[in-house]
Amino acid sequence: MQHSSAHRSAGPRSPRQRPTLVQDVRAPAPPDDAAPIALPRAASLSHDDVVAAACAARARLADPRAERERDAALSELYGAALHLARCLGDHTRHSLVEYRGSHSAWDVVREGEELFAAHERYAVAARRAADRLRALGLTPGSAE
Repeated sequence: MQHSSAHRSAGPRSPRQRPTLVQDVRAPAPPDDAAPIALPRAASLSHDDVVAAACAARARLADPRAERERDAALSELYGAALHLARCLGDHTRHSLVEYRGSHSAWDVVREGEELFAAHERYAVAARRAADRLRALGLTPGSAE
């Protein structure tokens, strides 16, 4: 069966171009008259805890018991870090679509709650890991 020329496009097809959803992902500066935001809950990371974990990641301990303890502390921490990274990435991508694109089926409010919970989990894991690692004598400078 032959197709009539009426069904054919007049000219070469152009490749499909995907719309760009995000041109600039830098957060805009708050206005000068912006009121401070009251944060009802907070999860914070200590710089010292993060540095202690980074030093411990480089260390290798001769004592098998201490090495197992180091491994357990870092496994928990990096598991929490990977979960936090996934939550942050999902929430950011989906929120940008909602913000700059069209409304979607994603529940970005629920994802925001999940992001905060992942951040809390990571902050607790960082403190717990740092405390366990300090008990092993792993402090900044000792893992070199």
